Amino acid sequence: MGSFYLRYDGPLSSENTGFVLLDVAGARPQESIEASTALVRRKFGWPERYVVLTSFLGGGVMVYDISTEQVYGVDFEGGDALLKNGQLEPRYPSFLEFLRFFFGDASAIV
Repeated sequence: MGSFYLRYDGPLSSENTGFVLLDVAGARPQESIEASTALVRRKFGWPERYVVLTSFLGGGVMVYDISTEQVYGVDFEGGDALLKNGQLEPRYPSFLEFLRFFFGDASAIV
């Protein structure tokens, strides 16, 4: 994940999903990984291991687990509680697999 963000600046859109991949801090800090992650930690009490990757879309976000490198699709109608309690299944086994979905197979060279 770190090497991706060293090479690319967000926000980045995708033809495969309506989510926008956020920048770490970005020109608009309120729309950044840093701000979005702080918000869910404060509001929902998420552990520090979870980092919000995308914009909020339809009541959900994509979340990266820094300890396992897995990516989760989290909704705020119960999925957030499952994530916090370690009961939510990951949608992608790695950040690279998430990028492959987000951008299509072009991300395989990242």
